Amino acid sequence: MSHGFSGAAIRGDFPALREVTFLNSASMGAVPAPALEAVAAQLRLLAAGPARRGWADFIGEFEEPIEAARAEARRLLGASEDEVGLISDTTSGLHQAIDAIPFAAGDNVLVGDLEYPQVALAVENAVRLDGVELRFVRHRGGRITIDDYRAAIDERTRALFVSSVGWVTGQRLDLAALSDLAAKRGFFLVVDAVQHLGAVDLDCSKLGIDFLMAGGYKWLNAPFGVGLFYVRRAAHDRGLRIRRLGLLGLETPSGGWGRFYDRADMEPLPRQDPSHTVRRFEAQGTPNRVGAAGLAASLAYRNALDGRAPMTHVLDLSRECMRALAARGARIFTPEADAERAGIVTFTLGGGPEQDRALRRFLEERGIVVSVRYCSGIGGVRVAVHFFNVAEDVARLLSAVDDFRRRS
Repeated sequence: MSHGFSGAAIRGDFPALREVTFLNSASMGAVPAPALEAVAAQLRLLAAGPARRGWADFIGEFEEPIEAARAEARRLLGASEDEVGLISDTTSGLHQAIDAIPFAAGDNVLVGDLEYPQVALAVENAVRLDGVELRFVRHRGGRITIDDYRAAIDERTRALFVSSVGWVTGQRLDLAALSDLAAKRGFFLVVDAVQHLGAVDLDCSKLGIDFLMAGGYKWLNAPFGVGLFYVRRAAHDRGLRIRRLGLLGLETPSGGWGRFYDRADMEPLPRQDPSHTVRRFEAQGTPNRVGAAGLAASLAYRNALDGRAPMTHVLDLSRECMRALAARGARIFTPEADAERAGIVTFTLGGGPEQDRALRRFLEERGIVVSVRYCSGIGGVRVAVHFFNVAEDVARLLSAVDDFRRRS
């Protein structure tokens, strides 16, 4: 590999990698030491309380990670300040998008039939509440192309919900082409990027994505309970609905929220307008300040890595894994072209789900952590190659696969 990036150089920053060959970031990521320390620091702050520093300094320090996480998220996504906020997880972002899009009875929403169930379940709410039709775009041999989506669109298509990287096959969609299609046909483009961000670069400033969401606990290597939510500025001018609104979803009052509660004219129903930014979609009560500290540190860690080199490392190493597995007779469901994949490699040795599960157990007994995933008849053993993985990890996987094949 000529990109100059070394997964070996950073492995020491990830305590969870010390005793296993971890190839499972598509399920849950390994958290770097700076993020673990950031969470521990927040807990120490809570334990100490405000006694020695006073309330204002205490609460100010406790809330600092919120804006720090937002700032690192903006840097990661190439987005503006009013477009990126924090949510609890990917699913909450999907539901926020469903609640906001101005559906009418008879509209339809497109979803690929290889999508993670939470995507379709979110859309099902619009089916029940708004009389929307959910249309599945069928895969062909484990692939869904732009042409497949294009053929399913009609004049009543109001939204397309997609995962930018598929959770089963690892196929990466052409978001630029989907953005162009959405602009021409006038539908909302909603992107679940939880299997994308952290492994492969994504610049929202160059795309026409209306909503994008990603929990932080997979490829972003953050603790649980916090993630990213992006709402394109122009989306607010398309009649977004307000289904639920809390205090922090309002325009910031004069003097800020710190002065809001001690004003004599404070009323139980504030007279501020709803925010015209992503703030409308964040937690409307108390943000997850502990989780935000971990997310801010994890994003800062990822953003500090050398440009595109981590992505190149992921693509190179996963390509080597795919080719070596194919040479052993495995069927590979992940596209080979770099532009069509990220860090997921899904394969099967041909014996179906039972054999795939047996192989997963065989690997785990040897300290190699992977998953098995299926959807709509497609799937197999899912390997997740991240920037902290090295050639030796892939070599251990391949050696164990060879042992399994001999014993089978």
